[in-house]
Amino acid sequence: GHVELLTSSTYPGLVYKPVTAGELYFYQCLPEALAPYTSVCYGTCQIPALQVDADLGPGGAMPPAFLIMEDITAGMKEPAVLDLKLGFRQRAAHHGPSKRSSMKAKCARSTSRVMGFRLCGLRYFDPATRKMRKSSKKEGQQECQDSVLEKLLDYLRPLRGQSQEADEADVRSIHEITELLGDLSDVIRQLPGFRFWGCSLLLARDVSYCFGQGGPKKTVCKLIDFSNFHMTYGDTVDLEFLTVLENVQRCLAHCAAGTDMGELLHAPDLRFQDLEQVGVKEKRVGAAGRLLLNAALGEADGHVASGKVHEGQGLREGNGNASPWAPLRTIALPCASVLNSGGQPVPPARKVVQSPSLYAPPRRV
Repeated sequence: GHVELLTSSTYPGLVYKPVTAGELYFYQCLPEALAPYTSVCYGTCQIPALQVDADLGPGGAMPPAFLIMEDITAGMKEPAVLDLKLGFRQRAAHHGPSKRSSMKAKCARSTSRVMGFRLCGLRYFDPATRKMRKSSKKEGQQECQDSVLEKLLDYLRPLRGQSQEADEADVRSIHEITELLGDLSDVIRQLPGFRFWGCSLLLARDVSYCFGQGGPKKTVCKLIDFSNFHMTYGDTVDLEFLTVLENVQRCLAHCAAGTDMGELLHAPDLRFQDLEQVGVKEKRVGAAGRLLLNAALGEADGHVASGKVHEGQGLREGNGNASPWAPLRTIALPCASVLNSGGQPVPPARKVVQSPSLYAPPRRV
């Protein structure tokens, strides 16, 4: 009954994600140093329900607005995708006591408790069957540490023992990802107050080489899903998040070396951020999000089945006029339109520019 992501064959290379207060807030205050490690956000738009090929189900409704994001799998012939939900615990400023308890229990039953992350979605080449396979979010919650490591190995080194040349290229790619995460950690250490609650690490790679089409290509690695991002305005960095990133790097090193897994870092004292979560409920980010989105966007839950935008119709502005796409008036982009007159994307805006005078509730067409 909800829409999570939309795609359009008319505008390849883009995905449309329902706006939430937390995620919009994140892109509003995105530091330049962190931008290379996140997917590009171009702005927001409205998409009327009549343009969407998705079954909303009884009581389902279209979100009032969508974030326009880059599709990091664009151009891949056979995309393999790995989604790791990061955090020893999953938090959000708006969670009440019962929700906090249930999220804590969910993490305690999964690899999040020990490893600091769990599989949240996986599409990969299975060396045993030589076919693409999928693993769901629910299946990821039931994995143990050994099975997670095995799936990481299948994802990152699908041709190990079969093609030395391809496997050596895959190992080099793992080292590149590990180095990138080390650089990301250096950036995080310079961002006091940032809390990356509930975000994911998304890896995408073209595994068409597993089917005899060319050789291994570069793996794309981005942080995504900032719906529960929170800014504490304090002077401490996100030590829990840094610990998780270090554990991911250690698991990657294990996959590259093919040796026994060493010890992972234990979680830091989780009570510190637990108290932050309780103390900020419905305060800072919630208020900022409501200011940005107005009442019309403040209730968007951000967890809305996937679908497609019908071809050739274009996205519509609030007045109903068709256009290649139209940014919502709630955000002022550095460019007037995402597509120029030639139909080509203009350089992306890494940081959404705030313009309070343009804030206005979106209108349904």
